[in-house]
Amino acid sequence: MEYKCRSCHGCQLVSQPEHPEPIESTKLPSEPWQALAADLLGPLPDGSYIFVVVDYYSRYFEIDILKTTTSEKLIESMERVFCTHGYPETLKTDNGEHFVSKEFEAYLSDHDIEHKRTTPLWPQANGEVERQNRTLLKVMQIAQAERKKLETKTSSILTSIRINSSQYNRSKSIRVDVWKKYSY
Repeated sequence: MEYKCRSCHGCQLVSQPEHPEPIESTKLPSEPWQALAADLLGPLPDGSYIFVVVDYYSRYFEIDILKTTTSEKLIESMERVFCTHGYPETLKTDNGEHFVSKEFEAYLSDHDIEHKRTTPLWPQANGEVERQNRTLLKVMQIAQAERKKLETKTSSILTSIRINSSQYNRSKSIRVDVWKKYSY
């Protein structure tokens, strides 16, 4: 039976590898907005998608709710994010067709952004953005349970996350400054 499963093409497609390769930790950047991760969450029940961009340094994330997921729409969305925060050095994405298109690659190249792609069918390789996706899924479930518009609920949740995250990062930087001041 084991031989039959190992040689079955369909079984190989849907099963997990016996010993997955160890996941390499993403090196923490030295400053905010240096290394980003991006992903699409969806489709949602209304057919839209949430485009998520996460900063690896601060865990700060931006989202955009999109009706279509063409490379052109993703580039427009990223431009809105980048005009606020600046261009990163690297962007990690999965291998979705919109992220590997010539248009998307040309955009990244034109702005000197190194494109890092994750292992196909291995979402853990883009763990930071996948973690934010879980948070957003919870927000969507809450909005649906409370019969509220997703945009309204998302805005209030993002405000709360950003306020708490900002306070955490501010206290973290104060601790680092104090440590540097008093270390010998």
